[in-house]
Amino acid sequence: FDFSLAVEDDIYMYAKWLENGSYIKGDLDGNNVVDANDASVALELYKAQSATSDDIKIGDMDRNNLIDANDASLILEYYKTHQ
Repeated sequence: FDFSLAVEDDIYMYAKWLENGSYIKGDLDGNNVVDANDASVALELYKAQSATSDDIKIGDMDRNNLIDANDASLILEYYKTHQ
């Protein structure tokens, strides 16, 4: 499978899901879809300050090396425009 995602402001132009274990940028719950639940997970990780390095790789939409409310907002923006 090969799905391409584009966040509207080009933060990450392409993220791939491949059966070899890659990931979809923003898909923090790992269900192969970027949706509102992923934004909720981002907020939970931010609140608990418990993001792992893999979480950051997947959910750090603004590339500031952490998961925060801005990442949740960017995930929701993507979901809103691509549902």
